[in-house]
Amino acid sequence: MSHFTTRALFVHHRIIHLCAALFALAASCFATNITGNVTNKTSDQPSAGDDVVLLKLSEGMQEAARGKTNAQGKFALPVPDDGGQHLVRVTHQGVNYFRPAPAGTTSVQLDVYDAAKQVDGVAGRADIMRAQAENGQMTITQLFVLQNNSKPPRTQMSEHSFEFTLPEGAIVDSSLAAGPGGMPVNSSPVPTGEKNRYGYVFPIRPGETKFQISYHLPYSGSFSFKPAVFTPMEDVVVMLPKAMHEHFSRTQCSGG
Repeated sequence: MSHFTTRALFVHHRIIHLCAALFALAASCFATNITGNVTNKTSDQPSAGDDVVLLKLSEGMQEAARGKTNAQGKFALPVPDDGGQHLVRVTHQGVNYFRPAPAGTTSVQLDVYDAAKQVDGVAGRADIMRAQAENGQMTITQLFVLQNNSKPPRTQMSEHSFEFTLPEGAIVDSSLAAGPGGMPVNSSPVPTGEKNRYGYVFPIRPGETKFQISYHLPYSGSFSFKPAVFTPMEDVVVMLPKAMHEHFSRTQCSGG
């Protein structure tokens, strides 16, 4: 056997060993699977064909694996063997549903709901406004609490799932939204096309949803604002500093 042939066989074996090592490394990076069941609670049936994504929570949200639910609403995704925290996201009819998957989790259960632009059973529980004035500036924080008691349960989702008005010249400082049992997330309202009228692009899932917005505007000793919300509220609370003696009026609108 020539020196060239011997060297070629040696290189060939090295390539085989290298490929085997790479496959072993890839297998070790995804050592386990996470399985799950997704139930459509509107129909009380398995939810088939939904997109399922495993998100890695270190350094923001990074997609680690992707799949779909089968006809029985089941799925299986490979889990990176990094000991990190993950989140399972299921998308049904354009709405995302989440379930935490801490290190060591092997299976999860998720409930999803059919979605519609308008859902009977969505009502306002509270509209709480707190105002402060200092150094020529009025700062207002407003909290809206909604309850979705639809039967059968459905998620209300549209371009403007919840609408309200802001004062002329208001500058938004922060805005948060929190779904049932969820942590608050940044969610900025968007203009609806009508003057000073805004809406949240955020799903109102069955249960309690909260929106909180903080904004400021110039203040020179007097202030007049007629806020309007387009979902009737059970309770309205306005908190003003003692030094402020303002005329306050409020409008509740039954429709858009």
